Amino acid sequence: MDGWMDGWMDGNGDDARNCVAEVVLKDERENGSEITTRTPQQPKRPQPHPRPRVDAQPDATPALIFDTYSYELIIRIVPECRPKIIDIVASLEQADLCIQQKNIELIIFAVHPSGSTMKRVADIISDFRSPERDFYLINVPRSTALSGLVLQGEGVGQDIRAEHEWHVNMIPLDSDLITLHKPAMFRQYVVNKDPSGFKDVAFAIMQLQKMYGIIPRIAYKGHAGKAIAKFIMQMGKQDPDPSHVSPEIESLIIIDRQIDCVTPLCSQLTYEGLIDEVYGITLGFASIPSTLVPDSPPDQKTRRIVLNSSVQIFNDLRGLHWLQVGPLLSRRSKMLRQDVTEGRGALNELSEMKKFTSKLHHIKLEQKYLPIHTNIAGELKKILTDEDFMQNYHTQHAILGIQSQSKLFKFPSFFKRNNDAGTSYIEGCIGRAEPLPKVLRLLCLQSLVNGGLKQSTLDFFRREIIQTYGYEHIITLDNLTLAGLLTPYSADKATFPHLSRAFNLIDDVPEDDAQLEDYHFTYMGYAPLSVRVVEELVKPDRSGLITMNEILKLMPGPHDEKRQHIPPGLKPRGTDDEQQRPPITVVCYVGGITHAEIAALRFLSRRQGREFVVLTTDIITGTTFLNNLSDRLRPSPHLEAALGRDTGAASSRKSRDL
Repeated sequence: MDGWMDGWMDGNGDDARNCVAEVVLKDERENGSEITTRTPQQPKRPQPHPRPRVDAQPDATPALIFDTYSYELIIRIVPECRPKIIDIVASLEQADLCIQQKNIELIIFAVHPSGSTMKRVADIISDFRSPERDFYLINVPRSTALSGLVLQGEGVGQDIRAEHEWHVNMIPLDSDLITLHKPAMFRQYVVNKDPSGFKDVAFAIMQLQKMYGIIPRIAYKGHAGKAIAKFIMQMGKQDPDPSHVSPEIESLIIIDRQIDCVTPLCSQLTYEGLIDEVYGITLGFASIPSTLVPDSPPDQKTRRIVLNSSVQIFNDLRGLHWLQVGPLLSRRSKMLRQDVTEGRGALNELSEMKKFTSKLHHIKLEQKYLPIHTNIAGELKKILTDEDFMQNYHTQHAILGIQSQSKLFKFPSFFKRNNDAGTSYIEGCIGRAEPLPKVLRLLCLQSLVNGGLKQSTLDFFRREIIQTYGYEHIITLDNLTLAGLLTPYSADKATFPHLSRAFNLIDDVPEDDAQLEDYHFTYMGYAPLSVRVVEELVKPDRSGLITMNEILKLMPGPHDEKRQHIPPGLKPRGTDDEQQRPPITVVCYVGGITHAEIAALRFLSRRQGREFVVLTTDIITGTTFLNNLSDRLRPSPHLEAALGRDTGAASSRKSRDL
């Protein structure tokens, strides 16, 4: 499937530019009309009544107001949007100050239509409405009934002159990786019990089928997988214009994140996973300290670097476990010096000069990116060898039941391995007021692995967390319980030991890279459970039923497979090829996937001779996974004063990450 992303990406960028340009250049004679491009499935909201107004001046300066969600998409897809179309760009938080200072007459909101965001948009419109000022709304990726109800309920629906939608359902990040960029999806269907996001995933898969043909086989595990498979089958039957493209994708595997919440809570130990854990990766880019990038301006604190397969050195490093990174960087550094030395010697002979010229582009890229990744690896090594990280890491492995370690990660003498090691360390973290995400990550991991915590232990930790970090985190703790991450002990939930044995989740990582036969290296001794399930679902037995039924039943939700009918005259890809191409399987993660799990799937792809393409609602780490489930109670200043608390000090607590 290589080569298709460039055109797709350009299409998304053109849609965004056209959407903004349509608003900015809209004919002034269409006063009061509403332009929408809603999907047929969305209920159409009542048309607002035209309001008395004075036409904005033709040369009025437009301003684009965005939320974090839309800004990330704009930067990823249309980074040149600002200088070409919009002069003033501001976030929702900066909107009031921006409108006041610039006296803007044409305001365009490009936002995700959540309830809280629409409430903020309504507040801005209420504060700055006037006959001379026009408001436009671009819903990203589509409008919802809830957003319309909020705007109408706040009395500003009639002030929005026109509405548009920017349909950017899928964002290709690499040749085998697509994201829907929906960070709140897991919380939406697990905590809020809102399944509406499943339809967005189904729409994305239907779009893939339009481009690459009908997918003959759909297998799933989990409640989300069953709902999405049902939507796909229904949409396929109702589609008036089914795909007439020969099927290129052999199968679709849908994985509900609920079946494996253990994996994202563990510390990733692949190179790309560590970068995401430490610096964060958003839509293929990471912001790192400028000191790690040679020749950075002295006044610049961070630099934004691209992390995908277009950078060869990163592509070679990304899926390696940490102990492989240093030797590879050393080998590449020696090869680069050798190439440069050979190039100097080639200047005397024409034939050698021509050979060197063909390698010149590669050498320049190596000279640019090799120092950056060498510096990043150096910083990561400092973190990995720090005593705090080592204690946290070994606590995770003690909870998982991992016995032996490699040379770098062997158990230190001060660490005691017993059943209470995790509890004691977590209690110590709370006593030292360490960041709350770190505490919750370990606590939830212990709860999931052991089938819950004793009621007395659970009550103790809830009380300690509230006393140390503040009562405003009560809702977060309740959300974790609703999501099944932090619960009282139940024998029915204590399934992880059985799954670990059945799927061989725990094993040693060999010191010799050539002996790597499995993907336990992604977490240094632990193989991601979700990838084991993918392995099982991708290989049906002769009767078409999935094997290991009893083991799969130990995880939440049903598992099954569906078959889609291929139109007559169409043959699956590779049928008439002289050389059989590897089959393609799309693996859809609903609720997010980690970079270490992606590395495991790539390893599995090489081992099986099957091409895996990952479609996910988001790429997560343990911290972002928990942050998306968090809520903070926001008391009134009067209550804070009555309790004798300083609101400024409270906001600076170490729990601010949540």
